[in-house]
Amino acid sequence: MTTGDRESQPEGAPGWVAFEISSDLRQRAEAVVENIRSDTDKRRHAPALAEVVVAMTDRGLYYYFLHPLEEAKVGVVTRKAVDLALGTAGRTLPMVVKKTVNSLNDEQISSIAEFLDHILLSGEEESLNP
Repeated sequence: MTTGDRESQPEGAPGWVAFEISSDLRQRAEAVVENIRSDTDKRRHAPALAEVVVAMTDRGLYYYFLHPLEEAKVGVVTRKAVDLALGTAGRTLPMVVKKTVNSLNDEQISSIAEFLDHILLSGEEESLNP
């Protein structure tokens, strides 16, 4: 969407942000959603759901934070500090996500799966690369 496109949007209309994921991650997410939808024991898919959520979170963090820093050509010291902070978060976040998702009931797991399905774009949409 260009600035001109934003001007044609009605005031108060919701906005969207998106980032590109690999074909493999998209396929894994779609498979997890379908498995959860089709299985009466949804908790069985909690580990796979948690892995997809972690992978998507990692990719989003890269796309929205690290990629712009790379494009801005930030200095080595700044980049090292960011890498250190993200490394710490990268070790902690998966544990929190896995513990949380594994504690959910079937209805809650289904809700997260439906949210994932809602945010997944088919790849046929216009490329989002800057």
